[in-house]
Amino acid sequence: NRCNGSTALLASLTTLHIAIKVNEVRKIKLGTLANLSRGQFGPAHIEEMEWDVLTSLEWKIHPPTSMSFISHLLLLLPPQVDDACKEEIYALSRYI
Repeated sequence: NRCNGSTALLASLTTLHIAIKVNEVRKIKLGTLANLSRGQFGPAHIEEMEWDVLTSLEWKIHPPTSMSFISHLLLLLPPQVDDACKEEIYALSRYI
């Protein structure tokens, strides 16, 4: 089963999208990724390939670490919590 250039491009864009979703706080719009294909693919193509990739991997992708969870959790704290307190929580979470 050979992969042509278009399929390789779609797979690359899709796996980049998955990696960003798993590892980054800020997300990238599917339309932005689709624009990188210069009109070859739209957001629906990337979503369909994402489903194919994830089901092929049986959804076994890199799980979040405790540190990445705490990083996301700290973003949800109310603004009244000062930075020193957030830094202490982050520092203590290294030992979880």
